[in-house]
Amino acid sequence: MSTTMYLESLSRRPWDEMRVALPKGMCWYWADQGGAQLGPLTSDPPMTTHLWGWERGGGRWARLRVDRGEALGALLHRGAEGEGWVPVAVSQSRSGGRGAREHSMIDGPGAEENLRGVDMTIYYLTGERSLHFAEIDPDKGWSVR
Repeated sequence: MSTTMYLESLSRRPWDEMRVALPKGMCWYWADQGGAQLGPLTSDPPMTTHLWGWERGGGRWARLRVDRGEALGALLHRGAEGEGWVPVAVSQSRSGGRGAREHSMIDGPGAEENLRGVDMTIYYLTGERSLHFAEIDPDKGWSVR
């Protein structure tokens, strides 16, 4: 079963500009050479290709792609509609502690090991667009190994 949410495009821009354009207070996940990271965005772009962000208990999720100091991405909004946002059908699945193995789009050095046992929800667009947004509950199993 899917629900309608709204997709907002975030055009390519320098990392500093993207950080300013994003909603404040989101929690972020990425995997870099140091392993899995969970927390606020860093002032410098992380050495990774993708980041997933979410508002804890909120209705917004983010997905960013980082490339050579620039980023582009999308925000997924629940229950709100804004100028230029596109309505999309979204389904979700919970990992129930299966972590990265269940959701292969969350990858990178150490992702499977570091996310084993973590409670994760994936929101995925159904239909023509193929995008996934992740939300990790850091209070349910998160530990950096």
